[in-house]
Amino acid sequence: SYFRTDGLQILAIEGDRMYAANNSFEEDGLEEYPLLSFGIDGSDLKTGNYKIDIDEKDVAAAAFRDGCFYLAVTSYTNSPALDYALANEGATDFDAMEIPDEYSEDASSIYELCCVDLDGKEKWKITLDEAAASDYYYVNSIEVTENGVMVLSSEGISSYSKEDGSFIEKACTVKADELTGNLYALNDGRIIMVDDSASNVKINTYDKASGKFTESMTLPAALAASTLFVGKSYDFYVAGDDGIYGANLGSDALAPVVNFVNSDLDVQGIVRVIEIEDGKLVIQVYSNKSTLDTYILDPVAPEDVEEKKELTLGGHYIDYEVRSEVISFNKESKDYRIRIIDYSQYNLEDDDYENSTGIDRMNTDIVTGNAPDIMLLTERMPADNYIAKGVFLDLTDKFNEDKGIEKEDL
Repeated sequence: SYFRTDGLQILAIEGDRMYAANNSFEEDGLEEYPLLSFGIDGSDLKTGNYKIDIDEKDVAAAAFRDGCFYLAVTSYTNSPALDYALANEGATDFDAMEIPDEYSEDASSIYELCCVDLDGKEKWKITLDEAAASDYYYVNSIEVTENGVMVLSSEGISSYSKEDGSFIEKACTVKADELTGNLYALNDGRIIMVDDSASNVKINTYDKASGKFTESMTLPAALAASTLFVGKSYDFYVAGDDGIYGANLGSDALAPVVNFVNSDLDVQGIVRVIEIEDGKLVIQVYSNKSTLDTYILDPVAPEDVEEKKELTLGGHYIDYEVRSEVISFNKESKDYRIRIIDYSQYNLEDDDYENSTGIDRMNTDIVTGNAPDIMLLTERMPADNYIAKGVFLDLTDKFNEDKGIEKEDL
């Protein structure tokens, strides 16, 4: 099942409800109830009475766990010079005013972490003192783990108590400007960094004793531009162009969990992956209509899948437009189903434009009688060689016999 969730950032699913932050804008700015929940089918919307003035405050990051929202809130203040000018009732032109030197032109900001219950009432709020150590402080994200509320910021990662917000420890001392990738806090408190500074993306684990990251695994070249999401059954999920894979630290093996084409999901970009009970996944994705949709995916045993005659479509870097057409065909056809084989998944990190392991693999499949039923050709493929060897079926007679097709249209 699925429903539209434009403007909503789903934070968590607990029981039969989803919890989200509202990022949509109305004519007069952000709606005054940015925190909400609804049934797992999108019904029974409820909002908590939590209000912010977007002219003065900003929710930099949000998370939800065990019935509470955790928010990183930035409060903006005027510079002393501007406050002086505003206090001067006769002032009409601030730029022309003579402001005493002791009034600074520098504005300041206050960074806070707060816990809000389902009614929108603050249970506790603390000031993030680490902001004072940085000339340009910001919060990237919040992860609520077994070990506490993990604030991932420009100053590293700090852990705070879920009960009262008291500081626990500096979980990672490496600052953002020293990193070569993004940080993630796993459910068990371990910290990883996705190092994308080279062509082969590495997942590095943080060692608190040494204050350094050590390599744990390498992602395949085809998943170099993937997004990671913290998991439960797996340490994390890797969302690529073709689907979602489960991964565990210490192993380079990736377990296919969702294939977008096989699941009839027209996904152009994935925003969120959340694991719930019984192997179900909730995902937020951008569709080909540019809407932000939320899907609830149920695991299905292979023997329960409706049988159709399978056709394979092979190519090297198959784009989203082709995938969309395949998904549309699979939904409409009662007898046939197309399965995509994207040979770029076999590329190695040291491949260059002229030498591709993926295309070599496709040529091997053709020679050994395992050619795809349908092939997408590119300039890098020896199409004339394929034709000379009789790989393709000549469709000329079939086109001539079909009165509904005009060659000129092709």
